[in-house]
Amino acid sequence: MGEGGNLSGEELAAAVEAVARGMMRGDGAGLAFFERRHGAEQGEGEFPQKEVFGAHLSACASSGDWETACSLLDLMPSALVAVEGAHYTSAIRACRRAGEWRCAMTLLQDARSLGLKFNHFAYSHVVDSCDAAG
Repeated sequence: MGEGGNLSGEELAAAVEAVARGMMRGDGAGLAFFERRHGAEQGEGEFPQKEVFGAHLSACASSGDWETACSLLDLMPSALVAVEGAHYTSAIRACRRAGEWRCAMTLLQDARSLGLKFNHFAYSHVVDSCDAAG
C-alpha cells in the first residue's frame, strides 16, 4: 500500500483488473468491491477512481449488463468522477449486446447533450442494436 493508505499505481491496476474479472464471472465479487469503495457517500470509504468505473463499464459491455452500466453512469457524477465518451461507449455496447436499442439511442443522445466526444464505435453499436431489433 502506498503512502497514507492510498493504493500505488500497480496496486490500483491489479484491483481494477480483479474487479473487472469478478464482474465478468458474475459472482458479485467485483460489485461488492465497488460498493465498498462507493460507501464514501455515507463516509465509509473513499470515492472510486475513474479506472474502477471504467473497468466495471467494460465488464458490463462484455457481458451485456446494460442495467448495471446505466446505473454506473448515473453514479459517476455523485462520486466526483468525470464521465467521458468512452464510458458512454461501453454502456452503449452493453445495450447492443442485450438488444436494448432504445436505451442505446437514449445514451447516445444523453452523451451528445453533455457535449461528450466519442469515436465511431458508439455510433456503430447503436446502429448494430437497431439492426438486430429489426
